[in-house]
Amino acid sequence: MNMIPQTVASNNCLTSFQSVSQRLGVFKHLKSCGFKKRNGASVDDIISTVLYSKLKGHENLYRYYDQTRETPTCSDHAIYRFLKRDSLNWEKHLMRCSKEAIELIEPLTGSDRIKCFVLDDSMLERPKAYKTELAGRLFDHVFARQVIGFADLQIGWTDGNSFIPVSATLVTSGKDELIVSNHVKTVDKRTCAHRIREQARTKKNDLVVDIIKRALN
Repeated sequence: MNMIPQTVASNNCLTSFQSVSQRLGVFKHLKSCGFKKRNGASVDDIISTVLYSKLKGHENLYRYYDQTRETPTCSDHAIYRFLKRDSLNWEKHLMRCSKEAIELIEPLTGSDRIKCFVLDDSMLERPKAYKTELAGRLFDHVFARQVIGFADLQIGWTDGNSFIPVSATLVTSGKDELIVSNHVKTVDKRTCAHRIREQARTKKNDLVVDIIKRALN
C-alpha cells in the first residue's frame, strides 16, 4: 500500500482552507470590522495563521509553531499583540461570514422549509476563576445549583438540517455582589471591548432581542 506523503496532505488541507475562506468572505470583511494594521505582518496572514492552526488541531499557537514544518508568515508575538486590540469586532465579522454561508446553502433547500434562530445558554463553569474579569456566581438550572463562571449565550441559524453559528457572547451576573473577581480592565468606552463588557452584564432576554435585531440587519 502506498503511503500519502505528509506534505501532500498538508498542501491539500491548506488549499481547502483557502477555498472555504474565500467562499465565506473571511478576509473580505476584515477591514470593515476593525481588523486593520499599518505595518508589519498583514491582517490576512495573522487571521489565516490563527484559523489554520485550529484547523490542524493544535491547542494553541505555541503548539502550532513548535510542531509545524511550514514556514510561518508571522511571529506568534505579533499575533498575540494584534488579538489584544480593543477595536476588533468579532461578532460583526462572524455575522457577515454567517450571511455568506446562509446565502450559499439556502438555495439548496425548498422554499417551504422553515428557517429560524436557535438559542442556547449553557453554563461555562469556572470554579477557580477568581482572577478572571467579570466571572460571577450564576444559577445552573440544569443541576439546580449555583456555580462560578459564565453563561455561554450562542445564537445560530437553522433550516432544520444545517446549522450556521451567528453570535456567541459570555454573560455574567448584573449584580455587583455576585461578581467574584475584583480584576477590572479599563478600556475606552468607544471600543468594541467596552460594548462586550456591557453586554456581559445585560439581562439575557434583552440581549437576545438586541443580537437578533443586529443579525437580521
